[in-house]
Amino acid sequence: MRARKLAEREFILKNEQKVNKIVSWLMIPGLFVGLALIILRVTKVFPNAPLVFLGLNALIQTSFWLIAQILIKANPRNRAIKYFCLLSIEFATFLLSVSPGLVMFISFLIIPTLSCLYFNKRFSLTITTIGYLAMIASILIRGSFAPEESVVPIYKWKAAFCIGCSIEYILCAIIIVVVTGRMRSSLEAQFLQTEKIQKIQDRLILSIADLVESKDAFTGQHVQRTARYVERICAKMIELGYYPDELNEHTAKVMAKAAPLHDMGKIKVPESILEKPGKLTDEEFEVIKMHPLWGEKIIEKTFAGIEDDEFTQCALLMALTHHEWWNGRGYPLRLTEKEIPLCGRIMAAADVLDALLTVRPYKRAFTIDETMNIFADNSGIQFDPLVAEAVLEIETEIAYLQIEAINDSTIAEAKEKQSDFLQ
Repeated sequence: MRARKLAEREFILKNEQKVNKIVSWLMIPGLFVGLALIILRVTKVFPNAPLVFLGLNALIQTSFWLIAQILIKANPRNRAIKYFCLLSIEFATFLLSVSPGLVMFISFLIIPTLSCLYFNKRFSLTITTIGYLAMIASILIRGSFAPEESVVPIYKWKAAFCIGCSIEYILCAIIIVVVTGRMRSSLEAQFLQTEKIQKIQDRLILSIADLVESKDAFTGQHVQRTARYVERICAKMIELGYYPDELNEHTAKVMAKAAPLHDMGKIKVPESILEKPGKLTDEEFEVIKMHPLWGEKIIEKTFAGIEDDEFTQCALLMALTHHEWWNGRGYPLRLTEKEIPLCGRIMAAADVLDALLTVRPYKRAFTIDETMNIFADNSGIQFDPLVAEAVLEIETEIAYLQIEAINDSTIAEAKEKQSDFLQ
């Protein structure tokens, strides 16, 4: 339940970030409106509107727009940005509304209407209340200080204007709040549907990975373990500040999700080669070297249009490049250093890590100490030095994961034997 709540909150936050960008750009039409009003004042369409109010409004809207862009770029997850954007528009509207040559009272409903985009009933109610108070304040200011030659002689009927505008505003505000509530319910339903589809997709990915894995009797649970290693390596690299332009929590999550598909191409490799206990012949090894290319093509055909482009691209790059070496002696493309995508370099380390720590037809399982020594010796040769360093930093975590994997394997074997006995 807690995980679902966190996922839902993240879903709402992503929507909020998108709306923040939209609302911030809506300040630009407001700026043009301000400039248009200045032109209309100069041409005497609004002869009583003071130029100082109109010019100040245009300047303030420009400043608010620039600040909003800076805030969004600096920290797009800041929950206060939506308040800044809407209250900036509210303030600009207030300045225009107290100008004696203009009539702007119901324009205050623009801001509560925009608040609907955030799908937050409480937020909409807060913004609507602020908008109402600003509207009443502007009426009272106009009624107390506006000259008699004002376009609208509010000073004579302040109470009437307050009551009339209040009725219109409150009726519209009720509609806005109700609509926001309905939209939020619709968004939550959409989230649940999206979450359900995502779970189906995740199960499909693991099922396909398990299908590939079942061809090789000696690498049970390999894809699940390598996914965990990818997750831990990424976390440590983020902590150490490595490749900040390419690696963050989001990309790490995508890599961990895509990792189980890295050996997809092995589905086309004969079992006689995969399970061969001795050394492969040159011809057999050439077949093995084809599996990254096959994996890339299978992933592209299978997942394009089903998963998002970012996941598909990451998965096929992992499949294609997880046997490339930092010094260019890997396969199938013989890429070197940063020619190898970061996801491929991390996947390569996770793949070798699991291969070293588990029993294979051609080798025993290496100890943690032996495995760490191999990574240290091959840093800058087979592995990206920063990725190798991250692996060495998480030695204790790897040891725990290995113990957990052994326990899971023992339990699985026991259940299989029990099932065979009952049959």
